[in-house]
Amino acid sequence: MTEPVAISPNDMRKLLSAASPDGALLYLYLQSGNRLENAEQDLKLNPSRLNCAAALLRQLGLLPQERPAAIAPGERPTYTDEDGHCFIAEDTGY
Repeated sequence: MTEPVAISPNDMRKLLSAASPDGALLYLYLQSGNRLENAEQDLKLNPSRLNCAAALLRQLGLLPQERPAAIAPGERPTYTDEDGHCFIAEDTGY
């Protein structure tokens, strides 16, 4: 039997307001002590869905950033193809 996962009210509000089942599932998976590297196989999410869920959790501050969050003054942000796919998938008005 697994241990219960405690979610702070603030994290709960963030997850619910994002309205992302994949994001919530990944959050619970990681909070249960599992590793992100195993999530695709364990949760049976395709790479695109997993990447979007992880990107959402990073945006919400619920998953540590893989790259520096700060952009130096005058520096332009860089986006990957993965970021673009996530933006399109999450924006229903696109």
